[in-house]
Amino acid sequence: MTGLGKLEDRLFKAPYLCGGALVLIAVSALDLAWGYASRQWFVDKGGGFRLLDFACLWSGGDLALRKSAIDAYDYLSMSAAQRDLLGIIVPDDRYFRWVYPPILFFYVMPFALLPYAPAFFAWAAATASLYASAIHRILGPRLAILVAWHRASSPRIFCWVRLASSRPASWDLRSS
Repeated sequence: MTGLGKLEDRLFKAPYLCGGALVLIAVSALDLAWGYASRQWFVDKGGGFRLLDFACLWSGGDLALRKSAIDAYDYLSMSAAQRDLLGIIVPDDRYFRWVYPPILFFYVMPFALLPYAPAFFAWAAATASLYASAIHRILGPRLAILVAWHRASSPRIFCWVRLASSRPASWDLRSS
């Protein structure tokens, strides 16, 4: 076994991974508290929606429902859809590009049927559930729900969750 393999064997044990999860939960809780206090999380100080990566997902799904999914790959169409949703953004920001494979439209189009705010929270809940199931499979039930809090507080694309949940059988972290 190489030196790196030995290091991995020492680091990737349930107590270390649980400790890392607790740190992520604490950082996420502080980030949410700061965002809520400064009105810089989901809604900005003016009451409008902030430019978050979910705006790209929702706008892409909306374009696929209203026009054509191919329009999501056109930056002018995609930025116009995000501008219609969010309004004009500050000069330092840029609207998101659709860089996802076409199969993702099937996942985001149902969320685009909802208004943006309920869709955002439904997406966060759905991806947090997938994340919790992956963590449950890796670490067992001890921290799956708590770790999902971290996931729900920063909704991102969930593709890596599938990779994490299909770990090799040799990664039996619960017996450590």
